[in-house]
Amino acid sequence: MDIAKTIRAIREKKGIKQVEMAERLNMERSNYSRLEKRGNDLSINQVIEIAKALETTPFDILFPIEAKNYRRSVSRITKLEEQNDYMLNNQRKIEAFMTLVMELGKGFEGFGITKEVFQKQLDPDGKLEQWAKEKITSFDKDL
Repeated sequence: MDIAKTIRAIREKKGIKQVEMAERLNMERSNYSRLEKRGNDLSINQVIEIAKALETTPFDILFPIEAKNYRRSVSRITKLEEQNDYMLNNQRKIEAFMTLVMELGKGFEGFGITKEVFQKQLDPDGKLEQWAKEKITSFDKDL
């Protein structure tokens, strides 16, 4: 896609008419029309001014595919960070709970209740571990 088509596509997507763009750039509509058609012959300063008028970035105008991919990547990274925070928060809670339980359980070792026995009593079917694995799998699928 050339720059002229990109500018026009962004402008139209935002519902901005050439008259409004001309006003934003302090020029006549006919001058803006010619400016928009120049596309690849625009100076970098003109691209910057048009980007400001469109409330976008020069990167979006000059590299529309890369800009779209970049935003998609940032969105994925943000989602992964949120999922990671969620998992770490739950991991800390589980570790704190397990530490408490194990500390309480130390008094029971004389009765033959070991860490493994206590863990089996706490999570006999391994559902807690299975739940964690399912969460990780579902996060992977979301990617």
